[in-house]
Amino acid sequence: MSDLPSICAIEDDSFSSPYPRSLLQRLLQYCEDSFLVAADRDGKLVGYCVCSIEGDFAHLISIAVQGNHRRRGFATALLKRLIAQMAENGVNEVRLEVGVTNTEAISLYSKNGFERLETISNYYSYSDGSDALRMRLVVHDETREYRTNNGGNLS
Repeated sequence: MSDLPSICAIEDDSFSSPYPRSLLQRLLQYCEDSFLVAADRDGKLVGYCVCSIEGDFAHLISIAVQGNHRRRGFATALLKRLIAQMAENGVNEVRLEVGVTNTEAISLYSKNGFERLETISNYYSYSDGSDALRMRLVVHDETREYRTNNGGNLS
């Protein structure tokens, strides 16, 4: 819970309609085993990702990196670490939704093995009403080879 202020700052910096502090606090509490954070070389939190797990299925709820730390491999490292953790925990499939105009995120997911499933109209009805792309990754045994390899620390 001591990471909550930093996670909220990352969330606020990353999204036009950020999750409220209360939701992030609940995610930290209830998704403790699948809530990963990334820190820079000085130990400052610069990114996070979280997913919910139900049986052999996981849903990536959010991934975000502080604006001034983007394009340095933190999001890739977080995603690879999360996928490796899901494989180790027997998860067979990870799904996510991403805004159809978020080309950087779609590229990140595609490069890491996610495939496009469908477009969901008006998915972001709570904010601007934009559409989302649903993507999935089928987790295979070879997915276990995912390991983090960047200058930051993940926990």
